[in-house]
Parts: sequence; structure tokens; C-alpha cells
Amino acid sequence: MGWSGSSSQTTADGHNQPAILIDSQKYLHYISGAHGHKIWHRKSLSPVTNNSWNNNDSVWAGVAAMDKFSPGPLKTVERDPADSELQAGVDYIGNPQGGYTYVQPRIDSNDNIHLTMRDNVVSNGLAGYRLTYIQGSPQGNGNIQWKDKGTLVEPNWKQYSNYTQNTHLDNEVVFMWYIPMEFRISKKQLGTINRLSEHFIPAQNAAKTLVLPIV
Repeated sequence: MGWSGSSSQTTADGHNQPAILIDSQKYLHYISGAHGHKIWHRKSLSPVTNNSWNNNDSVWAGVAAMDKFSPGPLKTVERDPADSELQAGVDYIGNPQGGYTYVQPRIDSNDNIHLTMRDNVVSNGLAGYRLTYIQGSPQGNGNIQWKDKGTLVEPNWKQYSNYTQNTHLDNEVVFMWYIPMEFRISKKQLGTINRLSEHFIPAQNAAKTLVLPIV
């Protein structure tokens, strides 16, 4: 499904925690893990209820990921975004040069995919190690169109931050909470997220909560 190395060396990395989601049409969606690099999406070529996709419930002997899923990286994707080139045909999510870690995926009842993750790339005056939000909208047959929804939290501390975020979907609302490490809500950036900054409600407790209507 695509190999994520921990650095310029192809060693295993516990930060890389991929996820598999299933939509209402029974397509599988693979979201890669990451440690400071790009992330990608692969979808099953058919619904998992399709007998041919399931090999008529037979063992998948000799079956490769390319036989069952849309294309993924054929080369190691390394931690430093500058180390690895973009590979043709891969559905990269967000910034194609990456910088993502701790990807948290959720899928709602309308098959929208919601991703929150840390982004350590300094961009457009924003500090690195911020908490970002990307949303994927279904386009039919398991295809997804991705949109970067912007920065949720920008840290005061510019060198390193971690969020331990979690996301819950309730009807038409995304609830996202995180444990701060001296963070501040970036009002300037929240105001750029579809002008929905008034819907982000920071809770008055140790674990901060943001609330976002699904649009």
C-alpha cells in the first residue's frame, strides 16, 4: 500500500499509523500514515461486496495491492519531504510535499472523509507543527476530492508541538478535541476556514474542543 520510512533510511517508524475506512457504497479507503512527510489515499477498485474483488471468497494467493486498489507509491516515502519525488498516478492528500504526522481519519454518513493531522512545514507565515484539517468529498465510485480546510491550531512554541487530537462525528457536526502544549487558537487562520470561525468553540478545560459544522 506504500512504504513509509522513518528517515532517509528505510527503517520502520511507529508514527506511521495507516487507517482503512469503508463508505456507504462499500468501497475501502486506505489513508497512509506519516512522520513528517506526504500522505496518500488508495481506494478499492470495486466495492468489497463485489465477488470478483473478493476472489469469490478464495484466498488471495499471488494478489498484489495494485490488483485491488488504486495506485500507491512504488518507492519508499521518506521522512524529509525533499528526499522523495512525487510518483505518477498517486492520490496525494493536501500539500504534495507533505510534512504530516499523526493522521486522524473519520468518515461521515455522507461519505465525506475528515482528516486532522500535525503539519510541520512552515508555510505562508504559519508556524510549523500546527494542527490542520483536510476534508475529502465523494465523487462517485470511491473517488475523493480533497480540500485543505486550513489551520485549526497554531502553536506559540515554534520548535515542536504535539496534539494527541481525536475526532468525533455527530450528525452534521465534527467535534475535534486535543490536549494542548501551550497552544493558542489562531483566530486569524480560523477566520479563513470557510468563514466558520464562529463555530469553533474552545472548551474551558484541559482538553480543548473545536466544533465545526460539516459543509
